[in-house]
Amino acid sequence: MTRVRVPKNKPIRRRAAALLAAAILVAGTARAQDADTAPDSGALPPVPAPGATAGALDRPAPDEVLRDLAGMLSPAQTRQLRKALHALRDDTGVPVYALVLDQIPPAQSGAAAAVGAPLAGFLQRLFVRMSDRHPLLQDADWSTGVVLALAPAQRRARVGFGPGWNDQTRRLAADLAPTFGAPAFRRGRYAQGLNQLVEVTGVLIRGQALPPAPGALWWRVLWISGAAVVGLAGLGVWHRPTRHRTLSVVRTLLALPHAALNRAAGRGADHAPRVYPLPPAGASSRW
Repeated sequence: MTRVRVPKNKPIRRRAAALLAAAILVAGTARAQDADTAPDSGALPPVPAPGATAGALDRPAPDEVLRDLAGMLSPAQTRQLRKALHALRDDTGVPVYALVLDQIPPAQSGAAAAVGAPLAGFLQRLFVRMSDRHPLLQDADWSTGVVLALAPAQRRARVGFGPGWNDQTRRLAADLAPTFGAPAFRRGRYAQGLNQLVEVTGVLIRGQALPPAPGALWWRVLWISGAAVVGLAGLGVWHRPTRHRTLSVVRTLLALPHAALNRAAGRGADHAPRVYPLPPAGASSRW
């Protein structure tokens, strides 16, 4: 019996393999897109293109140090703040980033309004999303970076140090915004408050001692003065000469503003000359 050899259809097999590979590629692309768009997914968002609208959780561009999503800063204030942030980053080698939020994003999409969303939790999620090496700083990544976050609409501000810093530094950083930035933020001077936070952040990054809080000197003077007055009053109760001297000093101090007002108004210039009594007869003329 003679065997008949059927020629193999190689074009059909190649076409089937190509269709199978295309189907696998399409499925993988769809799965990757689903993972990127899933809420709170671990996938890093892409770096925004220049001029593109970026969100709060988007990674900053390689040379981006400031993002104003609330539109609170003028162009001149933006340039000044960027200059300060660039100088701090280049001097310390630490990634520094300032973010002005329109509102604090909630932890999960579809959650309640972001009014009650904590700013500390947002910074933790932001550091998780940015925890890769900085493109311009070869020896630093965002785990050792610093983010200055401000939400003017919710009256919240915080300086967050990444998880690469020790606990003591991170605790000190949590007090920077309420101590050094809040006085300017309450008056609506957001650029001034951010610049002050940049200065004290640089001090903390370098491991130096923080400056005294604004207004702390006045509080110390008031406390010391109050304690001195209370001590003198208590001593005067038991010691009569001290009491008379204290009352004399208090009367003199209270009379100073009145005398200054009289001099300013020109009063007392035409007062009657003081008359001294004549010495008794036979008394010495020596003083």
